[in-house]
Amino acid sequence: MMVMNFKRFRKKKTNWDSVMIGVVLFLPQLWVLPSTIEFQKKSIVTTGEVVRLNAGRFHPEVAFVTRDGEKRSFAGSTLQATEIGDQVEVRYTRDKPWDAQMNEVFSLWGLHIFWTAVTAGFVVFGIFGVSPDT
Repeated sequence: MMVMNFKRFRKKKTNWDSVMIGVVLFLPQLWVLPSTIEFQKKSIVTTGEVVRLNAGRFHPEVAFVTRDGEKRSFAGSTLQATEIGDQVEVRYTRDKPWDAQMNEVFSLWGLHIFWTAVTAGFVVFGIFGVSPDT
């Protein structure tokens, strides 16, 4: 039978170094946040087709046609497994159709979600007094 040592989880003095590391690491993503929001607002949604699997089923090559009739393709990344011939939603802007992305939450917001989770970990653990050497 395993017994948990709850003394280890008692609140210690706030670890301000960890809190500050979290805050400082959070700031750089704010630099790219406006461009992500602008892309979301200005982009055109269309349907693309998986034409090749670059590095397995989660990294498809997606081909699509812009509103101007221009054929484009890009290497995508997704959390859902894809097969050649699958239809997927694509987002692109008129001024940069080569900079297309799959229309999925993690394709568009993955950087921000990941980085916020990492930095929140530093802040929360710092507030509860957990240090990296514990």
